[in-house]
Amino acid sequence: MLFKREFLLLKYFPKKSSYEFLNVGVFLKEEQRISFKLLLPEHQQIMGACKMLDGKILSRAIEHFQESMLPHQGVEEISSYLQQLYKNIFDRTPWMPVRDSHCLEEHLDFLYEEYIGFKFKTKPRRVQRNQKEESKLVLTALIEREFKEYLEITKPMAGFHFAIQNKKNNILHHCFIGRLSHKSDVLAAASNSMNPWTDREQFDFLNYHTIENDQEQREDFLQHNGFHIHHLDTEEGIYQYCEELQL
Repeated sequence: MLFKREFLLLKYFPKKSSYEFLNVGVFLKEEQRISFKLLLPEHQQIMGACKMLDGKILSRAIEHFQESMLPHQGVEEISSYLQQLYKNIFDRTPWMPVRDSHCLEEHLDFLYEEYIGFKFKTKPRRVQRNQKEESKLVLTALIEREFKEYLEITKPMAGFHFAIQNKKNNILHHCFIGRLSHKSDVLAAASNSMNPWTDREQFDFLNYHTIENDQEQREDFLQHNGFHIHHLDTEEGIYQYCEELQL
């Protein structure tokens, strides 16, 4: 069942001249019932850290407003009081129609979160890993788990991210992780082909990103500079690369 209700928002003006305001309260009424929720103390503290307003004044203003509400009971008295608000610090929106199937208090909590509480929610911080490092971790973990009998991670020559030694034929693969879609990665890899190397060494460009339009041109450029191209943008590509290395 949907209940017909009305709600309004209480607005706080730190500086009336600027016309900037904060929503600091929600009032919700249904027939002969009315309930309200003002800015929570923990949210007041967060607001108080803002340089644009004085946290102590904000807290006192909300406390004073709450005290001034005490003598007023019932829908008519509270509505009348809100209509006569002293508009130097506080103001209000008009009553706005709303419908909900939950009880009055749950609906009030929802409106508080929608108009006030949402801005205080912080998303959990994600550990950001460098994509090149992430590709290396996935590849090395796979080698350790399934290919350690044939392959070994070892130290590369200067300019490369790591090297993989084939234990059967002793060929050393110097690996450069990058994006074929990034010209800077392609040029950086190509510059490393100037390093002295033997016939028991190989240069591998490990592309970890989906290819774009000029794939063939950049692949040709790297191949002319002594690179073998491998695509690690999928788990299947990483596994296939390890299988090729062990041959």
